[in-house]
Amino acid sequence: MKTIDGVGLMLFDQDGRILMLSMSEGKTDYSQIAGMLSVPIETIAAGESYDRALVRLIVEKVGRGKVIVPPTFYREFTIKLSRTITERLSLYTGYCEISFDARPTSKNVQFYGWLPPRTIVNLPDRRKRPGIGPIISSYLAC
Repeated sequence: MKTIDGVGLMLFDQDGRILMLSMSEGKTDYSQIAGMLSVPIETIAAGESYDRALVRLIVEKVGRGKVIVPPTFYREFTIKLSRTITERLSLYTGYCEISFDARPTSKNVQFYGWLPPRTIVNLPDRRKRPGIGPIISSYLAC
């Protein structure tokens, strides 16, 4: 089984809602379908540090110039993306003073909206990227 490393960001607004992105295109090897919702997640490139990947994630998936309290490490998750691929995801949390329309520069995602954590958990699995439900549930259990 192949394991990929990634970083993710649960970005909260002033009302406790989480920034959600919609996938513009599917990745069948990762069991992802266009239209699935996800927090911003980025695969770590070969030789790239976690910190550098997190900065790249913010620029590419959230957009430049957003006021974000520096993200802090939350916890690591292992997500089975398919029969042959597992993702080791280091998840961070971040906060912004006001909600905004994210402006991703990455072409494979688009801004969806800010959703309350319980709304995300209650979405059907087919609407969420693999692993997003358990990630948000673990946050709610804290």
